[in-house]
Amino acid sequence: MTRAASMRLRVDERTLETCLDRLDRQTQPRAGLELRRAPRYAYRARPLTVELVTGEATTVCCAAAARNLSRDGIGLLVGQFIWPGTECRLALRSLWENETTLGGRVRRCRYIPGTGVLYEIGVRFDRPVNVALFVPRRRPLRILLVDESPQRQELVRGFLDGLQVELIGATTAPRAGWGPPQGEFDLILLDLDSPSFDAFLVTKELRSAGYLGPIVGLACQTGRTLSARCEAAGCTGYLSKPLTREGLRELLASLDGEPLHSTLAGDVQLAPLVNRFVRELRTLARQLSVAFEIGDHETLRNLAQRLQADGGAYGFDPISDEARHVQVLLDLEAPPARLRRSVYELIHVCLTAQPATWDEDVKDPDGRGSTPFAPEDST
Repeated sequence: MTRAASMRLRVDERTLETCLDRLDRQTQPRAGLELRRAPRYAYRARPLTVELVTGEATTVCCAAAARNLSRDGIGLLVGQFIWPGTECRLALRSLWENETTLGGRVRRCRYIPGTGVLYEIGVRFDRPVNVALFVPRRRPLRILLVDESPQRQELVRGFLDGLQVELIGATTAPRAGWGPPQGEFDLILLDLDSPSFDAFLVTKELRSAGYLGPIVGLACQTGRTLSARCEAAGCTGYLSKPLTREGLRELLASLDGEPLHSTLAGDVQLAPLVNRFVRELRTLARQLSVAFEIGDHETLRNLAQRLQADGGAYGFDPISDEARHVQVLLDLEAPPARLRRSVYELIHVCLTAQPATWDEDVKDPDGRGSTPFAPEDST
């Protein structure tokens, strides 16, 4: 296959940004009306090259500016007319700097009046993609802050101003046996110094109820003793007081872990089976958490054996590796703290597994692509 010379965008950066902003304003749906099959998200990645297949033995590399992205396709600005129906390929770089090549076809092309050189094209992907790999968090991060002081809650709210975060404040601890629906909160912050409730007991109850998200304590006194108590209770970790804007924002940034992709993702026949396995992983992860917290090592071993057998078979070798490690620690009757770290690392890996194709029926229940992280090693 031969390749023709690349065609560039003959427009300066400022003009390009102005054009993109104007298009976004013009295409906002009327209130209460959204006819698209899948939501679109602003995506301004540049530089971007589209490879157009113009014949049996010829391709043309065309410079483009991305405008928006959905699971079904992408909107681009280019410097020449492209016939609808043209086959194309483009490489998108993920939030974690991995490059994914996507195939598709140009569905429409229109000249943008007043620009002289710009055309807008819409490309329909050959198969749905996981938008969360390329677009930062697509919905507000929901945080529960349990702190008796309304003033401190307002301060934390101020720290988060300008971020895509929804803070829910509570002055009393969740009642005994409380377990939030998965995805209700992406993060729980607990005041470890509160005299009115035992934050460590609350953490144990949350874990026993199957809550998988990160639970982070806030404490004045820090050190190895506190780290050990947090780990034993099931806390992900803790932040020392006084809480700072920088410390809180660093914590939020750590919530977006790198996704795990199946080695079978490119197999069209096996992709639905990979998707089904990924859907089951959250349930299995919750069962792992509950089994560990109540000390049911027999169930824990059975779940680890199942994940060891199935993880690699579906193209997720890290799942099999972590599951094998859990079984080794069970055989060695390892200390609870060491076993906990291994179990929650397995849970974390399970929750980072991504479907082979992306559609509404394979989303996580919480609608996010990110996942909770494992308890930190305090040794």
